[in-house]
Amino acid sequence: MVYTGEWAQVQGGIEDGNTYLDNVDLILEGDLEQLWGWQNSTFRLYVLGNQGGSPSSYAGDLQTVSNIDAPDTWKLYEIWYQRSWRAGAHSLRVGLYDFNSEFDVLATAGLFINSSFGIGAEIAQSGENGPSIFPTTSLALRMAVSNEAGYYAQAVVMDGVPGDPEQPHGTHVRLDGDDGLMLAAEVGHLDSTSKLALGSWRYTRDVKRDASEEVIRAEDNWGIYALGESDLYSEQDPAQGLAGFLRYGVAEQSINQLQNYVGLGLVYTGLFAHRDQDQFGLAAASAGLSRAYRRQQQALGETPAKRETTIELTYRAQITSWLALQPSYQYVVDPGGLETINNASVFLLRFELGL
Repeated sequence: MVYTGEWAQVQGGIEDGNTYLDNVDLILEGDLEQLWGWQNSTFRLYVLGNQGGSPSSYAGDLQTVSNIDAPDTWKLYEIWYQRSWRAGAHSLRVGLYDFNSEFDVLATAGLFINSSFGIGAEIAQSGENGPSIFPTTSLALRMAVSNEAGYYAQAVVMDGVPGDPEQPHGTHVRLDGDDGLMLAAEVGHLDSTSKLALGSWRYTRDVKRDASEEVIRAEDNWGIYALGESDLYSEQDPAQGLAGFLRYGVAEQSINQLQNYVGLGLVYTGLFAHRDQDQFGLAAASAGLSRAYRRQQQALGETPAKRETTIELTYRAQITSWLALQPSYQYVVDPGGLETINNASVFLLRFELGL
């Protein structure tokens, strides 16, 4: 069980304001071979609870300054079964599944609080109800293979519309013939000091433009991404030192609000003496607005910017084995991709209680 609480204060953006929000993760994992004799089988049951306000309702940003910002509700977030073989190198997983738990993941970027460092903004904004990620997941079938040299490949088939777009509260597992599928694949190399990966995704469902009701072919809604991270400098203890990451992704601009995203950052672990687990990080996330979206905004009398860019500075202090404190400062340039909204300064203080 992990309880994450966060106080946020916003200056600029749509309006000044402050709010409190929290997130509860209740996770049960089990080895079914030990429980019931099912060889090489595991399961996960994950209940998620979110309460509180939304810092982005004040900042007005597209990329979401807090990665625990979600509607007030409790829900069954994940429940899946996995069968493995070849000593765990190959596996098949089926059930309610978080796409971002294994795809488009950078461990170094996991320090940061802005949502775009968890999954690329161009993926997060896709689909009618988003892809199968926080805070709403869908049924999925995932296959993964790897070898001793660290090379891996994985692919997943997911329901194209997670949950119920009209009802964000509670758990909704709905298989509608009109939902279509979201298909994704990723290949890469992973070892103890670095990761390189290339991924792609596509929806199979036809979509329509809001104004003209023109049907756009399903194969037009696609995207690709590339990412990498590596240790750049290590102290005597290899767990301490400097690491960096870089990610770039694109999405079909005729359909999506965002046509590209780039994120990069640096994280130093153990920067100060006797604080071996603490982490200090500086990162930037920049999302490019599509031409179609900018034209739409101009037709509404707005003045769209080409990009929304956020810079985050943060420090995570591991106070005890069960308590961590993390202040964060984010500066958002052109929130919402609009030049008419003031740049926003966001101060966040997060704490985590883990049992």
